[in-house]
Amino acid sequence: MEEHARDAKTGLLYHGYDESLQQGWADPQMGTSPSFWGCAVGWFFMALVDILDFSLKTRHAQRDDLVSILQLLAVAVAKVQDLATCVWWEVLDIQGRRQGNYLESSASCMLVYSLAKGVKRGYLSKRTYKDVYTRGFQGIQTQFVHACSDGGVDLISTVSVGGMCGSP
Repeated sequence: MEEHARDAKTGLLYHGYDESLQQGWADPQMGTSPSFWGCAVGWFFMALVDILDFSLKTRHAQRDDLVSILQLLAVAVAKVQDLATCVWWEVLDIQGRRQGNYLESSASCMLVYSLAKGVKRGYLSKRTYKDVYTRGFQGIQTQFVHACSDGGVDLISTVSVGGMCGSP
């Protein structure tokens, strides 16, 4: 994904990539999907920060490359954090308030987790990212954590759709 799906302008990763350039959603030149979905970036970001725990133990030859990818993605993710709510939109790029797009809880949780763990493990700058994930965590509590009448809590506004299903 890093090699084929990173957008040079935003630093974000596209939702999908089709090497064959045959899928209806794929850009005919690049093979990338048209959007940067928060959940897709979140899953990639979490996997990346988690796999570094294993590469540290095994001293994997490409560990430094993985840290660099993590750092590039952190820059991109921080830039698209919604300034008013401190969480993230389901479609991350400039489409923030576009009809159908919405502030999304699971992507926001994944991005906060990845940033916080990256800082805790020393892969990301505490000075640069602590405020980003702290504001994000506070935003999650404000925007998405809903107290239930039974004393429990619900996480609201989780992803409603994010698949590609072969359609444009």
